Amino acid sequence: MQKLFLLASLLMGLSAPGWAQEQADSRAVAVADEMVEAMGGQTAWDHVRYLRFDFVVEREGAEVARVRHLWDRHLGRYRVEWKDREGRELQAFFNVNTRSGRVWVHGEPARDEDEQTHLDRAYGRFINDTYWLLMPWKLKDPGVKLEYVGERRLAGQTYDLLHLSFDNVGLTPGDHYWVYVNRTTRRMDRWAYFLQSFEGAPSLEKATSWRWQEWEDFGGLRLSREKVQEKGGTRIHFPVLAVLERVDDRVFESPETALPGEP
Repeated sequence: MQKLFLLASLLMGLSAPGWAQEQADSRAVAVADEMVEAMGGQTAWDHVRYLRFDFVVEREGAEVARVRHLWDRHLGRYRVEWKDREGRELQAFFNVNTRSGRVWVHGEPARDEDEQTHLDRAYGRFINDTYWLLMPWKLKDPGVKLEYVGERRLAGQTYDLLHLSFDNVGLTPGDHYWVYVNRTTRRMDRWAYFLQSFEGAPSLEKATSWRWQEWEDFGGLRLSREKVQEKGGTRIHFPVLAVLERVDDRVFESPETALPGEP
């Protein structure tokens, strides 16, 4: 699962745009801005304090992975819980800005010699899983090269097609993405990606395509709760998804304190 889905390219937390506009053409910028407005606008995103979500992968209708997240966007505090390939239950508490923190394994503090490895993996989960949820908000992050490809017709719908590549930033700077922005709703209906781990030259024809669907409103912020692979049927969804105004501070410190919104 990690090899397939660790996609996110940028190391930056989703902050207000501070990008180099010379790296994007004016049409691409306009489409990106229209998409942000259709999702609630930059102000709606800036007002989000706590973001709680579960990142779930399903294949053939069966859940194969679940990762639980809580993010304090104002202070950078983060908590993530998951099972690794060995079946160990991990809880990581760290700051996304410093990447320092603590890890518990099966409810016990991680061994000193293992803790940094676990923290690195926890940070990778933050980068990857937030990208699957929030990628439309990241088109104007620092280091993103944004290009307007043109108009496309697909399944009876007209799209503005954008291409993203990266200027030596992030965990996987060789990735390429294509974003289909619905001409009517201005939302992103699908993406396609060609990862740096793929063989050959990047192209849309060889990219892996997913539908972004089940758009919902969360206090003025619009997010897609489900992504479905066009070929293969793998589904990524967010059955727990909430924008919160306040949480118990102990949730970022104590493994015994339950995450809010646990099913």
